[in-house]
Amino acid sequence: MNYTESFKAIDAEIKKADSIVILRHESPDPDAIGSQVGLKEIIRATYPQKTVYLLGEMPKSLTYIGEMDEISREQFDASLIIVLDCANTPRIDSPYEVNPSEVIKIDHHPDRDVYGKISYVDTTASSTSEILCQFVFSENSPWKVNEEVANALYAGIVGDTGRFLYPATTTVTFEMVSKLLEFPVKISEIAYHMITNPVSVSRLAGY
Repeated sequence: MNYTESFKAIDAEIKKADSIVILRHESPDPDAIGSQVGLKEIIRATYPQKTVYLLGEMPKSLTYIGEMDEISREQFDASLIIVLDCANTPRIDSPYEVNPSEVIKIDHHPDRDVYGKISYVDTTASSTSEILCQFVFSENSPWKVNEEVANALYAGIVGDTGRFLYPATTTVTFEMVSKLLEFPVKISEIAYHMITNPVSVSRLAGY
């Protein structure tokens, strides 16, 4: 499926679901968490009657982006599963077994495993957060943006572009960021978290 078909298909699946679980890769980085939190807040803003859960181990260094949830196996099995920013199934971070053929996959990494009943992969995007921005800011998109969405997706883009230093940064990246900045994004606070190291790391660097 192309971009438009994929977005429509993903939105249709979300519309049908009462409960949604969003997963990402283990040992997460800012894009993994940012896209995860960003999509949750998009769904909550667009379809407030739906229940959305975020699952996975959460490093303390990334809690400034958002928090994870805990749910039962019964709740998990009754939910639509969306996997973000994860190129291969062994790296999916989930407390429960995932059926790869039944999930929705959204990613910017080249496929290492082809999985998902719906799979949208754009290797030209700087990050999965950027892909979600393209979805939400596309013409006639039903998805809504608010301050929580903007902060999470901004953190994801900044993290995966190395603060816009990596070659994956494109004109599309800056276009998406400019749209996010129409909301009150905490630019300085996010930058502070990304450049601040634990005391142990600073001691190692000093040594």
